[in-house]
This record gives sequence, C-alpha cells and structure tokens, in this order.
Amino acid sequence: MKNTTLLFLCLLTFKGYSQFINKKTPDGYYIEASNGHSMIYNSDFHPHLDRKFKYVSLSFDYNEKFNFINFSNDGVKRGVLDKSGKEIIPPVNGKIVPSASVIKECFIYSNEKGKVGIVDRNFKYLVPGIYSRIYDFYDKKYFSSEGEFKYKYNQIGYVVDINQKVGLLDPNFKEILKPDYQEIISYNNQLILKKDNKHAICEYDGKILTDFKYEEINIIGHNYYIVGVENKKGIVNTKGEYLLPPVYDKITPNFHLEYQRIKNDKLKDSIVSNEFTLIQRDKQFGLLINNTEFLKCQYDSIWKFNNANLLGFSKDFKLGFVNLANNEIFQTNYYQIKELNTYKDPLISVKQGNKFGLINYKNEIVLKPIYDSIEISRTGYLLKLNGKFGKFDDALNQKIEFNYDKIIEWNDSLYTAYDEQKSYIFLNKIKIFETERYDEIIPNFSNFHYQNIETLKFIDIKINNLVGRMKTDGKTMFKPKFQYVYFGTGHNGIECFAENGKYGLIDSLGNILVPPISDDIIYGREKNVTIISQNSKQILYNFNNGKISKNKYDKIEYSYPHHIIQNGNKKGIIDNNGDEILPPSMEDVNIYEWYSIIKKNGKYAYRNHNGTMITDFEFDDGYTFYKNLCPVLKNQKFGLIDSTGKYLVDFIYDKMENLGNNYFKVSQDGKWGVINTEGKLILNLNYSEYIEPICRSGNCYPNKDIKYLTVINLNTSKTGLFDLNGKELLPSEFENIYYFNNGFIVDSELKSSYYDFNLNPIFNKNEEIKINRIDETYLAISKNNSSLKIYDASKKRYVSNTEYNDVRSVYLSQYTKVIFYLIQDKWGLMNSAGDLITNPIFDDFNIKEETILVTKNGVKGKVDLKGNFTKFE
Repeated sequence: MKNTTLLFLCLLTFKGYSQFINKKTPDGYYIEASNGHSMIYNSDFHPHLDRKFKYVSLSFDYNEKFNFINFSNDGVKRGVLDKSGKEIIPPVNGKIVPSASVIKECFIYSNEKGKVGIVDRNFKYLVPGIYSRIYDFYDKKYFSSEGEFKYKYNQIGYVVDINQKVGLLDPNFKEILKPDYQEIISYNNQLILKKDNKHAICEYDGKILTDFKYEEINIIGHNYYIVGVENKKGIVNTKGEYLLPPVYDKITPNFHLEYQRIKNDKLKDSIVSNEFTLIQRDKQFGLLINNTEFLKCQYDSIWKFNNANLLGFSKDFKLGFVNLANNEIFQTNYYQIKELNTYKDPLISVKQGNKFGLINYKNEIVLKPIYDSIEISRTGYLLKLNGKFGKFDDALNQKIEFNYDKIIEWNDSLYTAYDEQKSYIFLNKIKIFETERYDEIIPNFSNFHYQNIETLKFIDIKINNLVGRMKTDGKTMFKPKFQYVYFGTGHNGIECFAENGKYGLIDSLGNILVPPISDDIIYGREKNVTIISQNSKQILYNFNNGKISKNKYDKIEYSYPHHIIQNGNKKGIIDNNGDEILPPSMEDVNIYEWYSIIKKNGKYAYRNHNGTMITDFEFDDGYTFYKNLCPVLKNQKFGLIDSTGKYLVDFIYDKMENLGNNYFKVSQDGKWGVINTEGKLILNLNYSEYIEPICRSGNCYPNKDIKYLTVINLNTSKTGLFDLNGKELLPSEFENIYYFNNGFIVDSELKSSYYDFNLNPIFNKNEEIKINRIDETYLAISKNNSSLKIYDASKKRYVSNTEYNDVRSVYLSQYTKVIFYLIQDKWGLMNSAGDLITNPIFDDFNIKEETILVTKNGVKGKVDLKGNFTKFE
C-alpha cells in the first residue's frame, strides 16, 4: 500500500466539502474545502479548523512510483503539484492527468480543442497532441520472490485512439501498432487484436502471429485460447497453432472439477490448471484432458459427482461412470447410478429393474441389486429386503436383521424398530428394550447433546395419536392418554401436556396437577415455578410444593429471587409460593439480587428483600448498585449512597457515572472530572465526558480492574493518560489512546506508539509508524507511509516480511475468523493464526451466512478454509 489512508481521503466525499488535497506537513494531512473553509484531517478524521482556503479544486493521483496532485486556482485552468505541494506544471488550459506509468514521469494532456498528447514536467510534448484519446495500458504479472507473493504492474505502453480506431505505443512512446484496430486486449503476455470484427493474436512488440480469422478469442488457461471460427469452437496455443480443431459447438472450460482433489499426476498438465473442459459436438458431449479428447463426443450427457474423481455419463439410455484417479471408463447396464453422500468408503447405488445394489469405484459389485431400497444413515445403510428393513454399518456388516416394518435412527448408535407385534430399541447391535407394538416409541434423554444409554431417561409411547410414557425397564409410567406431552419443559418430573388446545401440568406418573384449562404455560429461568395463563389472568405455580398463588394478576414477570406482579398500571412483588411481599400498588418495580427499586408518586426508593426500606421516596430516578455503591438523582443533581442508604457525596453534580474501583466520573456545567467515594476530586473538572478506564484485562466489566484513565482535554480536544492518583502519565496531546492486547496504542496525527501495560514502548519511539488494529491479536503497521506489515501482538513479532496494501479481519461465525490481505488489486486469504490459505488471486470478497464469497478473474464463486475455489453455476 502506498499511502492508502491518503488515497482514501481523496476518494471520500463529505457533505459540504468537495475538493481534497494530500500533503504531509509537521502537523498532519490537510484537505482544502471549496466552501471557503479548510479542514485538517489526520488518519482518524479528527478536524482542526485552522487552515486558510487556497485552491478552487484539488485531486490526488497515485501510482506505484510517483504521487501527483492536480490543482486549479480558477476552476478552468489546471496544473500539477508534486507530493510535497511544490508546483510542477503551472495552470494551463485543457485537462492534464498524471500517467500511471512507473517507467517515465509524464502527463496525459488534453488541450482546449480536445486533442490529446503526452507531456513531461517541462510541458514538452513526448507524444504529439493529435489523438482523440490516450490511456495507460498495462498487464499484471504475478511472481514469487523468496517465498513471498506479489502482483507487479507491467506497463505495456499507451493505447492511442483516432476516430475510434486504436493503436499502441510502447512505454518509450514508440509506435508499435498504428491506430487501425477496433480493440486491443492483453492476455497471456500477448495482445488480442480486433479488426473488421475478426480477431488475431499479437506479441507485445507488434508482431502479429495469426490472420484476422477468429470470430472470438477467449482465454482458457495459461498459454491457451478458445477460438471461434464459423460458429465452431477450437483451441489454439499462444502461437496460434491448433491443439483442437474448430469443430465443436461448445467448449466449457469451467467444469467444476477441483484440481487439488484429484490424485492422478497425469492430469496436472491439463490445459486448464484447475478445471476440466467439457466439449460438445452435434448434441453429443465429451471431456478434454491433456489437450486431447479423454471422452470423445459420443455421450448424451456428462455430469460430475461430489467426489472430484468421478464423472457420470449416459449413452443410449445406459449409464456409466469415469474413475479419473485411474483413467478408467466403466459402461454399465444399470438404469440408475447415484453417488451415496458418505465420507466413509464411498460407494455408488445402482438400480437394475426395480432392485437396488451397491458397487465400488472399480465397478465391482459390493451388494447385489436385490434390495427394495438403500438409504444412507448416520452410521451406515438402511436397506429394505422383501418389504422388511435391516441395518448395515459402514463396513457393510449387518447390525439389524431384515425383520422390521420400520427403523428410525436417533443417533450414531441408538435405533428404534417395529414389527407386526412389538416395538424395540437397539443400542448398536444389541436389543436393549422391547415392548408391545406402538405406532411410535420416542427415546427421551436427560442430556440432548449426549444421547446414549446413560442419558436415556424414559421412553414416550404413542398409539392412535395419544402419548404415554414408560421407564427404560419397560414399566409403564402412564398409558397413552394425552394428546401431547412436552418433555423437558417442566422441573422435578412435572411436565406440560395439551388437550384440545388447552394446557395443563402432570407429574411423572401422569397424574394431573393442573387440568388443561390454561391458554398458555410460560416457563422462565426460575426452575421452581411456572406462570399459568387463563382468561387473560395469570397465576404462579410452584413445582416443588404444588402451591398456587392465591390471587390472579393481569401479568406476572419472572425475576429473581422474587417476581413482579401487575394489575392495571400498578405493580408489586410475590415470592415463589405466590405470597404477596408487596401488593400491586407501585408505579414501577425492578427487582435485583438483594434489593428492589420501587416508584411511588413519581419518586424512587430502595427496599431490601426483607421488607426494610433503605431510603425514602425522594429520588428523581432509580439507578442500580454496584459493589454497594449507587449514584442517586435528587432535585436534578447527583449524589452517592451506600447499601445502607448513607449519603457519601452531596447532591452537587449534574451527571455521575460509575467507573469502578470506587471511582466515579462527574460533571458540572459541561466539565468532567473524577471523584472517589469520599467525594475528593482525583481529576479536576477540566475534561470532556470521554473519560474512559483502561483495565489490565482489557474488559473493564464486570470486575472493573482499572489501572489508567484516558481523558480528552476541553481546551485542546486532545487525549491524555492519568493514573488513579491523578498523576499525568501522557500529556493531553494525542488523537486517541486505547487498550490493545495487554497494552495500549497511542495515536498522534503523524505517528502511532504501542506500549505495554507498564508504559514501556514496544517499538522504537523515534520510528514514524502508523498502527491500525486488525483484530484482538494483529496490528497493521505502516512505516513512513509505506505498505502494511502484520504484527502479532501476542507473540511480539511480525507474521512475515510480506507487505500488504490492506488487511481486514472477518468473522465467519462466533468462533471462526479469517484475515483477507490485499496486494496491489488482488485479495488473498489467511487463517486467524496468520497461516496462508490462498495467494492473492481474488478480485473482491464478501461474507454471507458463514460462506466466503469471492470473485476470481471475473468469475463469481466461493472459497473454503482450505483454499478450494468453487465457481457458481
């Protein structure tokens, strides 16, 4: 990256500010605005209105070697400044734009008559002003140097245009191609020319290799092209020599076969580096590998399997498949071939007549086609033979005989099975439970995530749409008599059941505790009680003792250790037994661990759960205690009380916030400071409200282990650092100070610093570096406004010596993070440990539903965490 912060500033548009200049000064970079005001911005966009208006318009141009600034004093004539702000070319009529060339310092100039040429900094013509258009023309080369991957711009020269015909100049302005062509495109270190709607291949030196005979030329891979001749397609190399004659109706290079997953070394010289090529001729399909027809065009269709080593094909209504790992082609007599989606030993399901079997990838029969059906299960296969189901494991060892009308797999080892007489539960191959025949038996586990014989709690039985329950020893808990029982909803063996749209409660033996008369039963975080709704009223039911609240309320809200009741607009408190602790007579009630905040006649008070009032109803608002301390508001002024209601700080402050460690930030007349619990000012009232604690753990909640305070001075708008004794450790002259990875980062306008938690500098204090936070571990370090390097703060070292233009950290999910890095104009991917996943090969990226969406050479697709790219259909 060459000063991407400045480039970003110049591309950004602010309301009311339309023109921008980039200039490095002792106090930052400044942006001149066209409304008569000026504004300095540093990299964090902190404004300082102290510059004089100078230019009518300014724009920043950038390339790898030269930086230039276009300017205008009158809005008509334009000139050029260098990156220090020194005038190179005075204002001239027309338009002057710095060239992107890194070979010569030059400028593309369009005069007032619209004629375009190229001039040097002395305004001497290098290319005469005779063209209607000139633009930089360059290729990108990808190279490896000592294990590092970078993109390098290779300038081909300049495209010139006269009367909508284009030609080419080399980087030294020598004419390579006269302006006689419709189009010039760079491919494979060559040029594709278009003339009279025909294409030809040309070298960079202007040598034309082929006649203008191709209707189209498309790149297929390194050193190869798809060409069109008389509506037929073929393939040529970079010399124009035919590798495949133009006899095909269609050539599809992107056939979604991932090269990385194919184990056949012979395929590595495929003309498509990462995909195979599908060919079509006279409505028949074939496959191209190694510049030859691996499958001739004689198939009705060809399709891919999930396994990249397999292709399926159809011919004369018969199916076959290709094993690309061994270059084997198998024609079969089956009328259906289906790859089974298993990650074990992969097999293919085949159908012969009305029967199914299994074959392997060598076309060897594994199971003869004698079965009514074959389905994948979690740990093998469910098969049906003569109308009965059985179970095979992944190794095709039979686990359950073909004796059952139905088999249901609950997890990797637990199954339920049914025959005409009985219902069974199997654990692996062992029958652990059997009972009379029910429509369904449903295992219920005490731990949903660990479903095994140890966590099997009981079995629900279902017949004629009625539910009952049995123990694991087969003893009946209650016979099927309920329409529905909600397992796991209640506590202490009590469950919710449903009848005709109403809800009730039963015990573990099916005895009805609450009849099905409730419109709803609300379970909350409090395990001992539930709320029952009926006819727009609610009662509280205690699971432990069966007690029901004596009164009915409009609303009951779960809380801890008591609950909030409401009738009309009045609130009160009940305990778990439904007994009223405070009748519904308050305007508002909030319950906390050891106290409640209650409101009456517009004033707030604090109350212990034993019923003792901590304070009277005298406060304008109710704030919560933290470690037995609470800010309180009275007559619109803040004071401080403890858990006994004792006043610690008088009501003299406009605002008060708890910082932790018995420190509070307070304000008077818009000025902020910090006090302790004795009311003593630790920091005088000279600061903005942005007084923030820095804690050793980084997260100041809930323990608030504060060690430092950051403040912003009202007079300078700069940030400083203080300890808890009010001692100034860093003066208020910085743009920002914030915690990062057991230390903190200090930003000024020109540079950044990184300190450990004892204020020892991590980097040399004299180095001019800028620091940007990537995530909680990595920093992007830019020295002297150069490209970025990634610094691992946890290991106190750079991840590598590679320099990047941009780095971005992205979360795929709560626990999965990846890092995208930009080199020139391509993005690459690394994992959260900084390990390379892909080289910089993507045009852009996006994250959607835990999927990495990318564009690669204009082709949209997705990439996984192993770097495998899949193109979208």
